[in-house]
Amino acid sequence: MKQIKDLMKFTFTRIDKSGYRKVRLVDIPVHRITGTIKQGRLLRNGDVVHHKNQNKLDNRLSNLQIFKNQSAHMKHHWKLRKQKSKKK
Repeated sequence: MKQIKDLMKFTFTRIDKSGYRKVRLVDIPVHRITGTIKQGRLLRNGDVVHHKNQNKLDNRLSNLQIFKNQSAHMKHHWKLRKQKSKKK
């Protein structure tokens, strides 16, 4: 985590129209850079980085989950919605 904060001190970032923090020089969403660090490898084209707490600006390693594709990501959201509706 400290390594990411140190990197961010020297990196220009901005928040895009979708609400994601992006690195200006390369225009890659910060959550994808952090996801790469979490995985220990470059993300594949289809990989989806999910924010567990739904806060697009919370790019802590502990808040990110990597899915192999959009379908797996949507199944996760479906399960969450199902669990939420059972609690009501």
